[in-house]
Amino acid sequence: MPPPGNNGKNLILIRHDITVTVPQVAKQCTSVTFPSDEATDVPLIPEITWANVPGACGYKVSLGTNPDADNFLDGEDIGKVLSYTPEVPLQSSTTYHLRIIPYFEDEEQENCPVTSFSTGDGAEPPECTTLLSPVPGSTDVPVSTLLEWNSVNGADGYYLQAGTTPGGNDILSETDLTEGTMTSFEFPEALPENTEIFIRITPYNEEGEAEGCTEISFTTEILLTAPPCTTVNMPQNGDTEVGINTDISWNSIAEAEGYYVSIGTTSGGMDFVNRQQVSGNVFTLPQPLEEHTTYYVSVIPYNEEGEAEGCTEISFTTETLLTAPPCTT
Repeated sequence: MPPPGNNGKNLILIRHDITVTVPQVAKQCTSVTFPSDEATDVPLIPEITWANVPGACGYKVSLGTNPDADNFLDGEDIGKVLSYTPEVPLQSSTTYHLRIIPYFEDEEQENCPVTSFSTGDGAEPPECTTLLSPVPGSTDVPVSTLLEWNSVNGADGYYLQAGTTPGGNDILSETDLTEGTMTSFEFPEALPENTEIFIRITPYNEEGEAEGCTEISFTTEILLTAPPCTTVNMPQNGDTEVGINTDISWNSIAEAEGYYVSIGTTSGGMDFVNRQQVSGNVFTLPQPLEEHTTYYVSVIPYNEEGEAEGCTEISFTTETLLTAPPCTT
């Protein structure tokens, strides 16, 4: 009876046996792509690379200064990758031997060749330095400031440049400080006051200059100058009938730290008050003045830089005090 589901028709099954032949992958050694055999001046931390081997499950790396290439790295299994970078630097100016062995599911490849290469002397351009003084971005820096920076290992010297604009050299064109131990510099002339100064310090050696060193800046101080003169406003010059207990007052001077007050009975005299230091702008007499007397007053502003020059004294005459009238006849 025909099987169900085929509308009453008989089925004829024909079986074909198919044989698939998978070609065997030829096992072989790899070839090192870097460093090439007998290469020289190889970096002390090289990235060793090699070609892919079809069918390889991974690679074992041997590296050393001996002909067997195994006293630095002995058959290190690094997996299925195509590069290896030593974790510690190699010795400089040294010949190394290298062997890379692919391994498969059942065995390692045999008789893989050893290549060799020589490292360089390890010299590289130096790193950038850091300015210690003045502190980058600082203000009120003395115009006679001394530049100081960190010493950089491997530097044979430093290029120094200074200007009043970014990248400028109007203060100091690029100067070669050839002594590698030099870490300070004194400008031959005072820097301009109240000015932003831009500094670039570039270490160098036989391999070249440090790269990417940042220019820094700082702003110089505003130089202090002696203050200008003031004006005595009480009493005023030439006044008469001035009270014998009068205060002496004058206009304040912003640049002044104080004032020297002198009072005498002759021009330039100091027989009543001798250069008394006053912090404000009013002076109270230590005792009453003599009546009906001409007094000469000078008020001289001062600060750390010095005293005002050429200040004019003023004079006034005191009152005549009333006395009781004499008897009459």
